[in-house]
Amino acid sequence: MAAVTPPDITYRPHLAPEIITEGLLSDIQLERVIYAGQRHQQRLADGSRAGFFVGDGTGVGKGRVLAGIIADNWNQSRERALWLSVNNDLLESARRDLTDLGLTNISLARINDYPATADITLPRGVIFSSYSSLIAAAKSGEKRIDQIQRWLGSDGVVIFDEAHKAKNALAGGRGEPHSPDRQSLTSRTRSATRVSSCLLIRYRSNRRSQHGLHDSPWTLESRHQFPWRLSRVHAGD
Repeated sequence: MAAVTPPDITYRPHLAPEIITEGLLSDIQLERVIYAGQRHQQRLADGSRAGFFVGDGTGVGKGRVLAGIIADNWNQSRERALWLSVNNDLLESARRDLTDLGLTNISLARINDYPATADITLPRGVIFSSYSSLIAAAKSGEKRIDQIQRWLGSDGVVIFDEAHKAKNALAGGRGEPHSPDRQSLTSRTRSATRVSSCLLIRYRSNRRSQHGLHDSPWTLESRHQFPWRLSRVHAGD
């Protein structure tokens, strides 16, 4: 990290004063929230917002950073977020991270609480989904990804928690798991259409070494190594 010069901070996060004064975010966590917000202000050549990747090691408190990013956007009237993770059991961990920052006013709901054939009725808040649920579809053909896209709109926040495991998410047409030798999430993404370019993408992973990454937050933001789009995570062929 000492060999990497961080960019100058030009972004001021929109957080409740007590998050800072009461130390609900550590200096390291706050730095990540700031750099994520600063990165999201940038536009790529195709007009989409730049994403931000954090690969800090265990113990830094990446979940609380995710909650901080949601709070930062919430206070800028971006009040819908999608939290993707490995399995539905981690919903309570997400709830804890939001609660730890005093964000009890932000509703948290599971995607499986809404039938894929209908719209999500949550007016604002966080929708939690596993990767396998994301690429599932109803028997009649309605896809979760389309349902989520309609709900998020053009300026939602998308969080890929444990992003290094997304490539292993497997599901059939209705979300049932496949064996590892079947088509993976990675191959399914290739034929999907694009989602709105205004979405704010945030990645989190512990597996820095898999991609040749370092701990520095300024080295982890990438538009080339991780060219994900929400709509590319799709049941596909």
